[in-house]
Amino acid sequence: QREYLAAKVLELGKLILRGVPDEAVSAAPAKPRSEGKRAEAAVKWFQKALWVVEKLDDADTPGVKDLKVEPLDVARSYFLSSSHNLENLTRAEATLHELVSSGDVSDKTVPAEFQQLRWMRVAVLKRKNVDDQALREAYQSIIDGMTFSEESVAECGFRRMRKTNLHLSSLLVTSVLQYCLKRSVELADDSGHPFAERLLLALILHCSRDQDTQRGMKDLELLWQCADRQYVAKNWISAAEWYLLATHGAFQSMAQISYSKCFRKAALCYVEAREFAMASTVLRRCPGEEAATHYVMFLAAAHQAISAIHDMVKCPDFNRDMLLLATQLAHESNMKSLLLAILQALLKTLQSQNGLADEVEAVTLIRCIIRLVLELLKEPAASIPALVEALIGHFQTALELCKKACSVNRASFILKDVSWLWRTAYNTAVSGCADWDDCELAVSNLFDVALDLMDIFSKESVAEPDVEMYGYKVYAAFAAISGKESNQARLHLSLLSLTFLQEALQKRILTDIAALRILIQGSEKKSDITSEDKIRFGDVLHACFVFEMELLCELQEWGKALTVIQNMSGKEWANLQLATFEAIADILWVAKSCPIPVLYQALEAIIHTCLDRNTLSIKKFSRWLRTICSFLLAHNTTSDRQKALNYMREAVALLEDNADADDSSGDAYPPDERQWLMSTSYNTGIECLSFVFC
Repeated sequence: QREYLAAKVLELGKLILRGVPDEAVSAAPAKPRSEGKRAEAAVKWFQKALWVVEKLDDADTPGVKDLKVEPLDVARSYFLSSSHNLENLTRAEATLHELVSSGDVSDKTVPAEFQQLRWMRVAVLKRKNVDDQALREAYQSIIDGMTFSEESVAECGFRRMRKTNLHLSSLLVTSVLQYCLKRSVELADDSGHPFAERLLLALILHCSRDQDTQRGMKDLELLWQCADRQYVAKNWISAAEWYLLATHGAFQSMAQISYSKCFRKAALCYVEAREFAMASTVLRRCPGEEAATHYVMFLAAAHQAISAIHDMVKCPDFNRDMLLLATQLAHESNMKSLLLAILQALLKTLQSQNGLADEVEAVTLIRCIIRLVLELLKEPAASIPALVEALIGHFQTALELCKKACSVNRASFILKDVSWLWRTAYNTAVSGCADWDDCELAVSNLFDVALDLMDIFSKESVAEPDVEMYGYKVYAAFAAISGKESNQARLHLSLLSLTFLQEALQKRILTDIAALRILIQGSEKKSDITSEDKIRFGDVLHACFVFEMELLCELQEWGKALTVIQNMSGKEWANLQLATFEAIADILWVAKSCPIPVLYQALEAIIHTCLDRNTLSIKKFSRWLRTICSFLLAHNTTSDRQKALNYMREAVALLEDNADADDSSGDAYPPDERQWLMSTSYNTGIECLSFVFC
């Protein structure tokens, strides 16, 4: 009886859902109801039928299986009744999701009905106003279960999409068509290949109707970013191709105004790559009424002229008069870059043909080149690294010429040039410290050149050199060391630094520091050195000793470190400041790899020097004395104990001299060190006494 009841209830639900007049279901007459009302009533009958079936004991018999509610009817009734009961929309979605994701449904339901379930899920999601991602997944599920044919492609790609196109975002339609196109070409049985062209046309047609140019502009911005990255990386040809890609006809309706800018940037890239023919071809596509176009044409012509000068020098029938005429033309046209290239080419011809036999002529030419490079460095868009490298190269060439002239006793002919060269090199290096970024080593090399030129001028000058030149030598040498030290620190922090390069630079710095010490030491013999200069030289010497000790600790050359400390203790460095000894002691104190004997000897030498010169920081002296005494007492030999006793006597003498000093002042012996002196002295005395009685 229950099976019969369930069958009847199920049949009534289907009749109501299909819109059969109520008189067929009930004897009482009723008014016609809407589709939503009928679906809501059908849902109640389906629920009652399901309740009756669940109460049956033998649920696995064939008769009971036939009474299972058909899933599509249930989902349809939920969907249709959602206009009156919003909760049924959620039930419809859950039912459809369970049916679509269930493996059993595909076995029981024909493919057409299964696709109908998927389309119904799309309708449910649209009514719920979900985001594009959920709709995209629903459409992709339809495409995955679709068999490609004329009817299915027309249904999926055209009819249904056209009906819902007004309610879907343009991006969603584009992505669905793209997925369908991709699916058609990826099928293993090639059944979708005949429809790929049709889907592609549909995609193009849809995109052509898109009036939103914002996404297209973002694509254009992406092309520009890629081009700019290649430009910064100096991949000129690749950058030019990216810029030209931004002039594609697809962007004509939205960004035609930027086409000329793209062409000019591409032309600049070709100019940098020395592809002048390509640059000219691209420039011909630029509008001729824009001044920027003619400026780029001028740059291309200037670079092409420079390239022509280099090629002209290499020709077998080359005549130097050609360069002189080109020099005159470039000078009259105020083309500094071209003039620089011509003068450099002229210098190369002098080197190759005459071997720079006439040093005076060559040095004069180099002076002109250096002046021109300095003028180019002042321009706003100057390529500073390249110009600085060229400038240093010309100064070094001039230095070699000056040395050669001195070796053949012709220094008197170029002495005026040497004076100009060292002053220009020194002043340029000083300006470079403030104006050139990340050029520490270049500035250092320029100071080295200035120092060498000053040495030549001092040796070859008949008159006594200016007193100020000695100070310039010291400052130039110190600035060169500081630049190398800064570059060495940069290499130490860099992950790409090579160890052997860093060690070579460190050894060069140590050599320069030794030479600077000799230079400063020589100033003591000069009576015309002012007291202010001597104070400045003392500051320079302090920094040099600190630099040297840091490098020796980094190289772990402890023997040389002790030698430096012993030299500092000598009479020749009697004017060294207390801060220098304190800095050296602090460096050794924090050096974890410093051996204890080295630290002991260093502190001992420093303490003796401070005591002899009566320059002492009581606070630091107490710390150093404690370290030395601890080391001596740990050895526990008679001589070491005697040394420790002598140091403690020095500490007692300091305590007596500063007995009236306040503990809060810097002149008083620290209380904790006083406590340590007393306890250590007492305990050591007890140990010695017990040893005597034993």
